[in-house]
Amino acid sequence: MKILNCIIFVMAMLNFSCIDKLEYSNCSTFDISNMQDQTYRLTGRPLNFDIDIKRPVGLYSFDSLLILNNMNTDVLLDVYNLNNNKKICSNISYGNGPEELLIIDRIQRIGSQISIFDQMKSKIFTYDICDLLTEQAKPLNIINLSKPATNAIHLPSGNILAISFNEEGKRFSLFSEKGDFIKYIGDYPDYGEDLSIYEKIESFTCQMIMNKNDIVVTNKRTDLIEIYDFEGNLKKREQGPDHFFPAIKQRSSGEEIRFKETKGKSRDAYFHPNKYNNEIWVLYSGKYFDSNNSPIYLNDKIIVFDSNGMPLKQYKLNIPIFSFTINQEKGVLYGITDNPEMQIIEFQLKNSSQDMVFTRFVTEPMECRKLKRDNFDRSVRINRDSRIKQLTGK
Repeated sequence: MKILNCIIFVMAMLNFSCIDKLEYSNCSTFDISNMQDQTYRLTGRPLNFDIDIKRPVGLYSFDSLLILNNMNTDVLLDVYNLNNNKKICSNISYGNGPEELLIIDRIQRIGSQISIFDQMKSKIFTYDICDLLTEQAKPLNIINLSKPATNAIHLPSGNILAISFNEEGKRFSLFSEKGDFIKYIGDYPDYGEDLSIYEKIESFTCQMIMNKNDIVVTNKRTDLIEIYDFEGNLKKREQGPDHFFPAIKQRSSGEEIRFKETKGKSRDAYFHPNKYNNEIWVLYSGKYFDSNNSPIYLNDKIIVFDSNGMPLKQYKLNIPIFSFTINQEKGVLYGITDNPEMQIIEFQLKNSSQDMVFTRFVTEPMECRKLKRDNFDRSVRINRDSRIKQLTGK
């Protein structure tokens, strides 16, 4: 009996040892103790608009504009003037029509234009910024990606990089500026577990942003931050602060693929990376899926990394949020919460006057007129100019 107990003990220790050895290759680590002296509190306040917001799931802010991305509404975007908190317009209809969108996955500003990626359609719609100040916004261009993807982002070269869904074992898809597939690039992280290709895709669900000459990838199911060059070559991996790994298993195969979270191991990690002052700001959770904390999707911690992926500091929010954006000019973080009700929360990152000096898109209609495309429909142009005059009194 003693021999049997000894064998069981040794096997248990070996099993524990194997689990303890899980680690990412080519990866540095950090924990909260590295930032104890760099922990700050951000106090936010609800923004009151002249018209109640709908059901935003995402938001984007620049200059004097705040764009809210709604779901389960007939019109997807609401645009607000941050100088007076008044609604400017609603635009972009929900639907399967040629100029309608289904699910907005990314909004990216490129000069005087806004690029909007529809994940369901795998299409990128490009608009003049000033056109989005009207209720009749029409796309300048529509790019149809030749393969399914998500989180598509325009690169400085004109090519498009997106998170991929493929059986080649590669993480990203590279497309031409016209949407033609070029190649799969980038490898999935290796941490010692044998995963099916579908488990890899699901385990390393992520979001990404562009930072100078790099792509910063933040993972949702493991507390891992990665930096790649535009060809998909790994430059940096940093894990922390809790050092957990994906815990999801494939439970079916064939045409219908299903997954199951591992109770007591599956956790949420990083969400909604934003760039601010050459730093990467990311909402962090660390909560278990089966946690008693409710609601699990609301988070009150932001971890900040430098441009090389090194952790710098963390912020504790007085009001938990589930998505956020940072207005670079104002130095203000805007977040979304639905507890106790749907609200936009404003967190001041630096001192700034209530009224911005960067107001050309709302207060200078002539600037918008200069940006209009030559073949813009005359009736739409008249309505747009009339709308701008109505908003600005000019």
